[in-house]
Amino acid sequence: MTGKGIRFKWGNANSCTRIIRYVIIGSMRLLCLIILLLSSCQAVKAPPQLLPANQEINIIVVTDIHYLDSELLEPYSSLYRALTMGDGKITHYSPEIVSAFVDEVIRIKPHALVLAGDISFNGEKKSHIGLAQKLQEVKNAGIPVLVVPGNHDINSRGTYLYSNDGPKPVPNVSKEEFWSIYSPLGAVHAVSMDKNSLSYVYQISEDLQIMMLDTCQYERGRVRSDGIIGEKTLVWMEDNLKKAKDAGITVISVMHHNLLPHSSLFRFGFTIDNYPQAVRIMEQYGVPLNFSGHMHIQHIARSGEYSGMYDIAANALTVFPNYYGTLTIGPDKSMFYKAKKVNVSAWAANAGVTDQNLLRFDEYAYAFMNQTIFHRMNERMANAEISDEQRAVMIEFAQMLNTNYFAGSPSETNEENEKIYDLWKEHFPNFFTRYFDSILKDNTQSTQLFIPARGL
Repeated sequence: MTGKGIRFKWGNANSCTRIIRYVIIGSMRLLCLIILLLSSCQAVKAPPQLLPANQEINIIVVTDIHYLDSELLEPYSSLYRALTMGDGKITHYSPEIVSAFVDEVIRIKPHALVLAGDISFNGEKKSHIGLAQKLQEVKNAGIPVLVVPGNHDINSRGTYLYSNDGPKPVPNVSKEEFWSIYSPLGAVHAVSMDKNSLSYVYQISEDLQIMMLDTCQYERGRVRSDGIIGEKTLVWMEDNLKKAKDAGITVISVMHHNLLPHSSLFRFGFTIDNYPQAVRIMEQYGVPLNFSGHMHIQHIARSGEYSGMYDIAANALTVFPNYYGTLTIGPDKSMFYKAKKVNVSAWAANAGVTDQNLLRFDEYAYAFMNQTIFHRMNERMANAEISDEQRAVMIEFAQMLNTNYFAGSPSETNEENEKIYDLWKEHFPNFFTRYFDSILKDNTQSTQLFIPARGL
């Protein structure tokens, strides 16, 4: 070849044969790649077949996974110590917890898997991609995966590789990137999408829809921890609820922030700012149930004392007791919800894992939660004028209240506990006492719920 182009030295016949072979192989690989891409596009575009009306529907709901990709956490990172002083997230085992959860979902084979936000540790792009790859296994099993973001998922400024030498910044994801990562798992088949948020409606059957509501505030590259349903999204929401009601379709909703107050102490930053308006619209069109997360506790609230819709604030998957929720909707649209522990130990044994923390995970998770409580309490009690014996029983009391609170289980109140509680009131008439007051005030069983047919 002459001129300024690329010069090939053809050489002998063997060289020519090799070149032709490489060209053919390269062409075949390119053709296979094109076929694969076309197949993927066709798979995404093909709408799922609706289940018939009046059929039992099973849905799994999970929230606050706070998944951190294993490549973002090095073995001697200071994050390990920070986690023991934190809120109980077992982030360092999040890949294993998610693997165990994915296996259970595939085995149960629900009609849909729903994720209610804060699915990444703090919005790391690598964590989102890694989690989506695990969730693809669920999608490949024929189960649609529906996702809405939480306040830790989009435009986060705290995305790091937690190296042995200290945290190092890594890329986060934008709103558009979040959608491109997760929408192929299920949301791409939405029957309605809001133009002003990542909210959408997914139809499961001829008479059941799931309304996925984006309550996060991440515009202009800044993130707020509190949530709201924007005014334009409320209009979109009401329009879709009206259409569903006119068509005889039942709608359940999902959001990251709480729809209803779940604590007398924690409301601002947890319950969406305009919840009275949102609840009024939902009740007007017969929405019986909403799922949320954000608080990490397991708690059920109702808009009225004896009537109204329910909001289930679900326990974080990576926080003791590591619940996910199962929802069975009967042909008559009665509903039964149950919180269930992910069985990490069984997964670890089947996978040939040798880590004893994973093989005895329930014990480890309980101990880890109590360890975080001990560190937080003991540090703040350092200068209190109390005996070592008093300190020990006070911390034990706090551990009992907190673990039960996160598990959605009532705490026993007896004479001995009252005496210990009086010690807290005497020596710490501050946040701790208010926190314990709120727990005891909301001291209800929240791991199961039955909603009668059309029960509002």
